[in-house]
Amino acid sequence: MASPPFRERYGPSAVVTGAAAGIGRGFARRIAARGLDLLIADKDATALAETAAELREQHSIAVETIVADLTRVEGIESLCERANATDFGLLINNAGLGHTGWFMQIPIEDHLEEIDLNVRATLLLTHRLGQQLIERGRGGILFISSTSAEFGSPSVANYAATKAYIRFLGEALFAELEPYGVHSLALSPGLTRTKTMSLRLGDEAARRLGAMEPEEVAEEGLRALGKRPAHIVGTRNRLLAVLSRDLTPRARALRAGLVRMMSTGLGKPEAGSDADRR
Repeated sequence: MASPPFRERYGPSAVVTGAAAGIGRGFARRIAARGLDLLIADKDATALAETAAELREQHSIAVETIVADLTRVEGIESLCERANATDFGLLINNAGLGHTGWFMQIPIEDHLEEIDLNVRATLLLTHRLGQQLIERGRGGILFISSTSAEFGSPSVANYAATKAYIRFLGEALFAELEPYGVHSLALSPGLTRTKTMSLRLGDEAARRLGAMEPEEVAEEGLRALGKRPAHIVGTRNRLLAVLSRDLTPRARALRAGLVRMMSTGLGKPEAGSDADRR
């Protein structure tokens, strides 16, 4: 029997966190193109308003915005209150933060901020908003993990660890939520052409490294939702994951990752920040 159309399964509206730019905006665009209304959240009020205006104009849908810092309890509470007042059928847990540098040289406050946003906020939003999806008997939750979570990743050690948590949570919920008609997917993008990534690497380096566009990532993720518990975006990324994770001794893979990061500027031996890393 054919599966129901996307809007019937996951609509009539969707919630997207970190939607002002990058992969989050890519998801908002691809969901809007499928005819769903949106509740989009971000702490960047100006960029969020610009995204909302674009979506309303191009797709003639209703778009609500909420400016919220999801590292803070009040930000999470505000989003949950707004979301639970809507008839949403899809949650995109996209908001994330990453700091790049040697683990010991990154301030502990930055590490804790990563945990607050990548782990704590994702856990709370999933637990609070997932209840409504279970009651509806249909819907989906999509978690944005990372290919860096396939194994420990030098120079993004804490970030990769938080994304491993997200991957395992999303995979486990695939089995737990399926009996309720709710789909879960842990999506792992590789290098993605966000504004921050382009500024740091340059467009030519990003192209050479196989960076994907945010909307490509989002489209592949939406197509994989409901089909499997986890998905790595891009044929090249899936091949690299198999080679690094399954066919290469772990210590060698870690050292190779360190050399690769240093050669692309990702592994400089001083603390740095990349707030849009995926």
